[in-house]
Amino acid sequence: GSIQSLDEDDPNDQFGLRKLPYVVKLDAPFNRLTCVPIDTDDICRAEVCFEENAEGKRFTICCAPLKQRPGVQKRFQVGSRVVCAMAGDLVENLTVWVPGIVHDVNYNVTDQTGEQNTREQQRQSQFSSFSGKPVFVPYRVKLDDGRMCLVHIDAHWLVRDAVLQSAGLRQGLNGSRDLKRMCKRKVGDGDDWEMIDHATCKVRKVCRRIQGSDDDSDDSDDE
Repeated sequence: GSIQSLDEDDPNDQFGLRKLPYVVKLDAPFNRLTCVPIDTDDICRAEVCFEENAEGKRFTICCAPLKQRPGVQKRFQVGSRVVCAMAGDLVENLTVWVPGIVHDVNYNVTDQTGEQNTREQQRQSQFSSFSGKPVFVPYRVKLDDGRMCLVHIDAHWLVRDAVLQSAGLRQGLNGSRDLKRMCKRKVGDGDDWEMIDHATCKVRKVCRRIQGSDDDSDDSDDE
């Protein structure tokens, strides 16, 4: 879901002293508001790509779009160098961009064998929207640190071209963010700049006389 408001009064607190850290609108099929009572990682966490383990697959199935479209052309292919949004250390970084290589495209998360498949099917049955149906994700990525991660949506705020996006901080606990769809960067040691569209992976040159204008950038994260 997406955060709608911060620090709202708790309607269940008759004294009006307690605040709710977040009010979140849940995605389809729920499409309703819910309150987050405590700001902890066990209750509410930033949506990122998840590791390919039992817990990560469960989160991936929860976050995967209801309308499965494995036949739609993807931005990246097997072997592409990308960076993926992953959970940070929660000391300085809430989330980080981690580099890796696309290992599989249109990966079937539920296509396992043996005992592991039985366990995954049992977990999957908890979510009626996907019960008994295969769940495909756009990418399965092998990160440079050896982990495998699952990218459940082919979106710029979850996966980017490693040539266009540096690894490192994505969301800092101090409020810093590197999530914008459109961003500028300097080219070489000269005065040239270029505009990057992380959603389309397209790059265009920016005119020097207007490169400092606010009109050249998109201040929204466009998530």
